[in-house]
Amino acid sequence: MDSSRIKTILQRPPAALSALLLLAIAGFFAVNRLVHKFQHHEQDLGRAMFRAGQQARVSGNPQLAIADFRAALGFDRDNYQYLLNLAKALADAGRTEEAESYLATLWERAPQDGDVNLQLARLNAGQAATEDALRHYHSAIYGIWQNDPDQNRRKSRMELVRYLLQHNDRTQAQSELIAMAAGLPPASDWHPQVADLFMEAGDSQHALGEYRQALKLDARNPRALAGAGRAAYQLGEYSTAERYLRAASEQGSLDSASREILQTSDLILKGDPFRRRLPDSERRNRVQAAFLQAGERLQQCAQSRGVNLTLPTTPPPPLQALYGQWLSWKPRVEPRQFRPGTDTMDTVMDLVAQIEQETEQECGPPTGMDLALLLIARNRDGGDR
Repeated sequence: MDSSRIKTILQRPPAALSALLLLAIAGFFAVNRLVHKFQHHEQDLGRAMFRAGQQARVSGNPQLAIADFRAALGFDRDNYQYLLNLAKALADAGRTEEAESYLATLWERAPQDGDVNLQLARLNAGQAATEDALRHYHSAIYGIWQNDPDQNRRKSRMELVRYLLQHNDRTQAQSELIAMAAGLPPASDWHPQVADLFMEAGDSQHALGEYRQALKLDARNPRALAGAGRAAYQLGEYSTAERYLRAASEQGSLDSASREILQTSDLILKGDPFRRRLPDSERRNRVQAAFLQAGERLQQCAQSRGVNLTLPTTPPPPLQALYGQWLSWKPRVEPRQFRPGTDTMDTVMDLVAQIEQETEQECGPPTGMDLALLLIARNRDGGDR
């Protein structure tokens, strides 16, 4: 501005100068308001595109979700949630390298973010990077979550357990489940899920405890009843197994495998001569029935294997040797002759156990009453527990 122009302005009356100043201020605020309005409009558009991307992802359309999230980022380039959800959509679409690049950037910004660590764990798991997967799973479990932290941490640990079981790492899976079970609130619908995983990890004792916890909340829970029955059966507690499975059956919720376990448990309870408080006559009948059943199994097994049980052979094969012992006991186990004391009953039942064990090796897993006798042989107290 030249000196004459400045001089002209300075010569103006104060009122004119004040008016010009007010106009300048008003213009500044007007422009500022327009800028903010434009920015808010962009943010609204970004939020709308973000919601559309979320809907597309939920609907199973990751490609559309990617486009929507990228559009949202066009309006808000540094938005953390937009970047995270874009990474998730890229992972959904199988664009692993792109997803990992975004997640690595987010992890550098917030290494304790539980959601970011969970996404990285999943990518590492899919790439067979076990060590990195375990590290990020644990970071997700102990990390920071913006929403429902306890729930999300449990879900992350549950996912880790399934990953460990897929890799046949039962010991570590059991450790994770024990830690998870210890943190469950008493009134939780997580108990049956944790119990199922304990069963898959081969820990029937802890599984039974979790199923029982679920039954404290709902004594008629069919899933928990059936699960408790299976767990008790695995522990050799056949009376307990039968009780739970019978209750589940009354709810109409037994699958075929559970029905077979119920049938076997029932056979054990009805055929076990070692149960306490049995009348002498019933105990005798059970020993005789077990002896005859084992003899029939032995002969059927020998026939299927082409073994002649009566042809003298030196040394006799195991099936033939057992058949010789069975024949020697047969007259003494006849109903009119059999007066079993404890020693006699134990000797007969030991022979029954040997037959069932040897025929299992020779002819495969038994079924029905033969399976019941094999389990009785392995656990003589199971019928009372």
